[in-house]
Amino acid sequence: MSSTYTVRTKLDSYTYGNEPDELYWTLDSLNVSDSRVAVIESADRDPVIQVSVNPDGSFSVHYEGAGGEELSSSNADILALHQALLTGMRDKNRWLSVLRHLQDTFGSFGIEDGSPVDYASTGLTISTGLLDVSKRNQRLRRPPVLPLTLKWGLLAVTTGDAWGGLPIESTLSLTVLAQGAGVKQGIALMAPRGQIRNGADVGSPELILWAGDGRTFTIGCQSPHGVLQVCNVYEEAGPGWSRVERWTENAGLWVEWVSETERLYHCNHASTAPPTFDDLVFSVRVVDDSAAQA
Repeated sequence: MSSTYTVRTKLDSYTYGNEPDELYWTLDSLNVSDSRVAVIESADRDPVIQVSVNPDGSFSVHYEGAGGEELSSSNADILALHQALLTGMRDKNRWLSVLRHLQDTFGSFGIEDGSPVDYASTGLTISTGLLDVSKRNQRLRRPPVLPLTLKWGLLAVTTGDAWGGLPIESTLSLTVLAQGAGVKQGIALMAPRGQIRNGADVGSPELILWAGDGRTFTIGCQSPHGVLQVCNVYEEAGPGWSRVERWTENAGLWVEWVSETERLYHCNHASTAPPTFDDLVFSVRVVDDSAAQA
């Protein structure tokens, strides 16, 4: 049993249209310093929910039903709150039960058994899930670990790989194994403070290869830090314009470590939902097996 809900803040007002990312961004935008709150209410004002953020980053929630029922929860985690709001808006009979369980979820939501949150079932895109991971790590004072990853079902998903332990100079073989139809997809390779080139082309710090331009590429890599950065990219275009995009919506990848000298990349396009990670699949291999370092 679902109803129509309006979400209002000091800066915005919209009718919720089954966009979990938008709701998360609204919660994330709440600010203690200007006393900004979010009000979520159904068309018949049954219920009205007020959400505010606390100085430590936790949330407080107050529920008021048309029949006079009231419930307050505090010290709530942003993702726990987000999931509770989604559940309530889908089934108004569950509002009280889901909000009651928000109490004291801050700092513990999703980690009671020591496992990370599985974002595959949250309704969030990969990019917004990674935003939550980053802010969650900051709140819990976890040391930064790059590249940032999230759990997506059984997979560790990221927007880009940082392959370390490579020699300063190496030759790589990149092979496109599979690609989806209908969109222009590519691979971005970067050697921080170094040079990377396709065959005999002039080198540059970053190289973009389009999957439709060939199946196998021979890459020269000069990386002072022994690091190769890899991510999938894609073209967005309209009448008279085009641009290369990365890291938006559901764009992401998981890395299959074949050996110390070869990795397989399973990529998802930004618009593929739910993610399948088979929009673009390619391998990168160090041609000289003795070159890569353990």
